[in-house]
Amino acid sequence: MRVRCQLVSEGAVLEEVEIPLEANGEMSWFIEEAFPTTGTPDFVGAVRCTAPGRGQFTGLALEIDVGGRIFTTLPVVPVYRQFDMDSGASSDTSAAMDFAHFANGAWISDMVFVNPSIQPRRPDLYFYDTQGNLEVTEDGALTVRTAMEPLGVLTISTHGRGELVTGSVRVVSDGPIGGMLRFHHPDIGVGVVEASPTLSDALFPVCRQHEGINTG
Repeated sequence: MRVRCQLVSEGAVLEEVEIPLEANGEMSWFIEEAFPTTGTPDFVGAVRCTAPGRGQFTGLALEIDVGGRIFTTLPVVPVYRQFDMDSGASSDTSAAMDFAHFANGAWISDMVFVNPSIQPRRPDLYFYDTQGNLEVTEDGALTVRTAMEPLGVLTISTHGRGELVTGSVRVVSDGPIGGMLRFHHPDIGVGVVEASPTLSDALFPVCRQHEGINTG
């Protein structure tokens, strides 16, 4: 089959190509290879891929920067079928995501969100301390109210300065969105986590080596 892929930024389709996929086949590319007519030296946006008819595929997105020691996976967010992509009629309900969070003290965190709808979204971020209380600044409770373009991408970053702060973040949106939390430390590298699921029973693999790897 041929998968239609669109390069999208701020809700607008900049370029569209068809990617051939053999039965049980695979195709890999960087965005500048797939979308040669659009300048992408400094680009933030999304790629939307659509299978023909009832075709299906799996996908993986990687973010790579050899100089910055970055090699991370990115969220692949389904475009939800409960709304009509042509008319925009939607039955989406609000969605919430929870992230265990730490930042500053040399740690930088980026929260990256993707809006799979053709409707704009307005996610709110609530920051909690380790006691479960809303973080408070001089202006009151620390919340971030944001807006997302249709099929848009939003990144919210910390600065890495000051004391280490730990707690959690809850993201509440007026419709389904996808998201991930990326941690970066200059001496270690980059890691990415998706929203934490609610669990009643869990198993965590752990590893520790003297003066080597450790598990937190």
